Amino acid sequence: RVGPDLLGRDRATQREAMRRLFCEGSFAISAHENKGHMKGGAAERRGLPYVLLISLGLASDYGILVLQDRLRAWGIRAERSHIRDLGMVDAHIEGYRRVDSFDGNPPHVITISITDDQVQNANTLSGKLRSALPDAFILIGGPTSQTPEQLACLVPDFDMLVKGDGDEILPQIAWAIPREAKG
Repeated sequence: RVGPDLLGRDRATQREAMRRLFCEGSFAISAHENKGHMKGGAAERRGLPYVLLISLGLASDYGILVLQDRLRAWGIRAERSHIRDLGMVDAHIEGYRRVDSFDGNPPHVITISITDDQVQNANTLSGKLRSALPDAFILIGGPTSQTPEQLACLVPDFDMLVKGDGDEILPQIAWAIPREAKG
């Protein structure tokens, strides 16, 4: 588990620690371990982050629905947002500052599901999210992430790139990012 002090560090240190954890470490949480830990309910969830899943187009709507269900099954609070008009991004971001289902707090982790036709919009969105919510941990992924090096060049403002849809790894990432450090 990544320590609570990780998110208080500079972005380069955060990225390197997360890279080591997921690429070189033996990080895994089985569904059996998770269910046993979550028996206590909300009190035990206190340390888990709030996750916002963003879809920029109809092609990724189903994917973020699956991710939301997967995260919630693990006891992680997750909400979806569908942005259809880039002209409305600022209004969406303003709403992300205080999410009712996150007890009026902003998300700690923001994921952006990217399809080929939404790469430029994802680049604009990630930059605006970074400015408005600098403490949020931004993950990008989705169908376009099958070529991660190219996507990283096209959408450079993120903390972690998840290859593919992330339905298996996203709950583990959310467990590894402590909410307390987002304070």
